[in-house]
Amino acid sequence: MRMFAGLLKAEWKKLAHTPVFWIHVILPVLGAAVFLIYDFFAGWNARSEVQMYLEVLSGVFPFLAGIICGQAAEMELQSGYQNFLCLPCPRPVGLLAKWTVLMAGALFSSLVAVLGFGLVYRLFPEGDVCSLSSYLAVALVMWAGQGIVYLLHLFLGFQFGNAASVSVGVVGTIAAFLMMTGLGQGRWMFFPHAWSEKWCDFMLALIFAGNTGAISILKSGAWQHLLLICTIIFVGLGTAVLLWVTFFEGRKKE
Repeated sequence: MRMFAGLLKAEWKKLAHTPVFWIHVILPVLGAAVFLIYDFFAGWNARSEVQMYLEVLSGVFPFLAGIICGQAAEMELQSGYQNFLCLPCPRPVGLLAKWTVLMAGALFSSLVAVLGFGLVYRLFPEGDVCSLSSYLAVALVMWAGQGIVYLLHLFLGFQFGNAASVSVGVVGTIAAFLMMTGLGQGRWMFFPHAWSEKWCDFMLALIFAGNTGAISILKSGAWQHLLLICTIIFVGLGTAVLLWVTFFEGRKKE
C-alpha cells in the first residue's frame, strides 16, 4: 500500500506541470462558460438547457479521455518508459497508479464542469430547476462511466500511440451520441463510451421525470440488469488490459 501511495505521488508530480493537468482545469471551465453564455441569450426552457448541457458534456467526455490518456502515454514514450518499465513493482500496479491519478483529474473536471455550471445557472431566471445535490449526483455518475474508458485509452496510447487514442475518442463520442437515439436501444450497454451519457440520461429522468422510457426502465428494475452487464464488461476489459500490460515492453518512437 505504501508503494502504491508513492506511485500516486510520483504520477501526480509528473502530470502537475504538463498539458494533461491544464486540460483538466481549463476545458471544464471554458465549456461551462460557453454554455452559460449561450443559455443566457438562447431563452430556452430551463430544463431543456440544463439537460442539453449535461448530455453534451457527458457525450464529449470520451473525446477528452482520448486526448488526456494519449498525452499521458506519449510522455512515457518520450522518456523511454524509464518511469514505467523500471518500476520496482508489477506493471499492472504502475498502470493502475497512472489510471487513478488521471481519474482523480477527471473527477475534478466533472465537478467543476457540472457544479460550476449549476451554481452560476441558478442565478438565471428560473435557473433553480436542479438542486446542487442533483448536479453532484449527475457529476459522479458521469465520472464513474469514464472509468473503463480511461483504462482502454491508456492501453491504446501505450500500444498504438497518441493518434490512436484520440481517433478512438472521436469515434467514441460519435457513438455516445448515436446511442442516445433509437439506434442505441438495447445496445448502448455494450459500448463503454456511451455509458456516461446514458446513465446521465437516467439520472436526468429521475430529476425531471421527463423521459418516460428511462423512467419505465428505472421503475421496472431493469436498470439492475443493465448495471450488471456494464459491471461484467468493466471487469472483463479491465482484466484484459492489466494482463496485456504485464507483457508490455514499450513502443518504438516513430
